[in-house]
Amino acid sequence: EPSVEVPRPKAAPKPPAVPDAAALRKRVASLDAALKKATPDGEEPDPSAVALLAKYRVEATMASTPSERTDLAKRLDDFARAFLQR
Repeated sequence: EPSVEVPRPKAAPKPPAVPDAAALRKRVASLDAALKKATPDGEEPDPSAVALLAKYRVEATMASTPSERTDLAKRLDDFARAFLQR
């Protein structure tokens, strides 16, 4: 009788790690420093970027659920793409 190899089910991909509040605050501080560094001498950073970072700083402290923290992490990624990769 021929042997039949039964395919093993693939393991589900692990969900990305959920950052904690301290990691989010650190990321906001890092983005703030990068924004200032990317701003030419004698100029002010984009006011909308500064306002968003201030909002995100508060959200990083207030986010209490994993979904809120994951959502904020995604928005920080979007911020970096929008304001820092030019």
